[in-house]
Amino acid sequence: MAMEFGEKVFCYVQYTCKAGQRQACMDAINEKKIQERYKAQAGNIEYRFLAPTDDADKLYLVDIWDNQEHFDAHIKSDVPADFAPIKAAFIDKTELVFQLGGK
Repeated sequence: MAMEFGEKVFCYVQYTCKAGQRQACMDAINEKKIQERYKAQAGNIEYRFLAPTDDADKLYLVDIWDNQEHFDAHIKSDVPADFAPIKAAFIDKTELVFQLGGK
């Protein structure tokens, strides 16, 4: 059964971690409680990092919000300031694979 998106914003992001650094990246994400803090924000439907078993340097993010207003507030919250140094330390490349809904 397909999900009705309506006003929802769905983002799928692929991160390429520095060689051999995915676990350290996930440890830092968990230490700063990045997932938990975003999930607690108003309008969050899903915010989850996924680690594929077939590529040790990839990390995926599924990010779903109930509307553009909540998505924009998520981007402007204090969590990105804590996530930025983690990305700088452990991630070589960030790619927005696709986005449904939103601007």
